[in-house]
Amino acid sequence: QDPDCLKKSQGVGPIRKVILVKEDHEGLGISITGGKEHGVPILISEIHPAQPADRCGGLHVGDAILAVNGINLRDAKHKEAVTILSQQ
Repeated sequence: QDPDCLKKSQGVGPIRKVILVKEDHEGLGISITGGKEHGVPILISEIHPAQPADRCGGLHVGDAILAVNGINLRDAKHKEAVTILSQQ
């Protein structure tokens, strides 16, 4: 099988750095799913309209969140990721 095709079918793509600009009273504007206990990375399940994640234009449903503000989320459990993301 073509390695590029395999990467796409497994959901692996280039790692991107995305900067969200938000007001203090705003959340990130995403919902997440997944986590270490489910055997999958933290994934964006929803992007809420007119919120920071939507406004930045660089995030998509299905993207894995590997880190936020230098905090590694690659091995995070779902609840840990929710806590960390909500504190940003």
